[in-house]
Amino acid sequence: MTEVLSDQQKRFYGLFGYLVIPGLMTDVIEDITTEFDAEFARHADANGKLPSHLPSGVDNNERLRSLVDDPRIDGIAAGLLGEDYNYLYSHCARFGGDTDWHPNQEAQPYPFLQIAMYLDPVGADTGALRVIPGSHKSGTYRDEVQSIIGGPRQDALTTVDADDVDGIAESLAATLAGLASARMSPNPSQSPDHYTKTLGLTGAEVPAAVLASQPGDVVVFDEGTVHGAFGGIGRIRRQLRFGVAGHCSDEQLPALRKHITWMMAHQHWQSHSFVDRLNGEALMASASEQRMRHLVQAMSVEDQLSEVAQRLRERLLHQS
Repeated sequence: MTEVLSDQQKRFYGLFGYLVIPGLMTDVIEDITTEFDAEFARHADANGKLPSHLPSGVDNNERLRSLVDDPRIDGIAAGLLGEDYNYLYSHCARFGGDTDWHPNQEAQPYPFLQIAMYLDPVGADTGALRVIPGSHKSGTYRDEVQSIIGGPRQDALTTVDADDVDGIAESLAATLAGLASARMSPNPSQSPDHYTKTLGLTGAEVPAAVLASQPGDVVVFDEGTVHGAFGGIGRIRRQLRFGVAGHCSDEQLPALRKHITWMMAHQHWQSHSFVDRLNGEALMASASEQRMRHLVQAMSVEDQLSEVAQRLRERLLHQS
């Protein structure tokens, strides 16, 4: 393992739930950007319109896929999670507009974080990621921040048994229907919301750390950290990110299984395409022994993931 992070950076991340590493990928950012744009161009529709999201976006691109093994990306994950961390997914996105405050996940029994690169300069007025420091830690502070600023968020699968395939599919179908309904509602920035009513603040006025970055910088944050982005209306900001988690004990594996199926469903909501497995065939076929070490626990849930995807597909088709 290449030592990428200092002890000070690790302590900072543990305390505040985020980290910015300037210039770490500067030497390869031009290649990354070229291949990123090429992947989106390959997925353009008949009218040339580009998608906004590409789940597992690096899997079929040899150059982007190699980042999974890059000593700098591996070193960040291993430095914060241990050398036996789990690689869970990649995601390529072209964001536009603002993103309201939210955490990505409820607290999990294992650490889970994102390693992200913005391919465009982003700042306070141009859609940079903002985080509320320390909001990743379980406790009274996180609960209050989430209830007032991040909004109430209930994990769709909290009360569902990890082996209940039908129950998981039914719960996810109901959750996706709710997300679709929310997507059709008015833009939150055009109407009063929970923190505006409670604190008298707009989203951009909520006290937070603004993670300004330049292409080549790397941004790391805990999935439980309450975060958002403002000032991005009228601009496209390109982002490539990887999701990694700590190695799970046998007792934690049921939570990982539910977590992965929720990510699969959320990818469907974002990209309107079903995935039956977490990572693509090319990523798996090209995996070295080192990469496979980080894939093995996620692979253990793929049979169930495929079954849930089929039943979820059937339910959503019935709803439409």
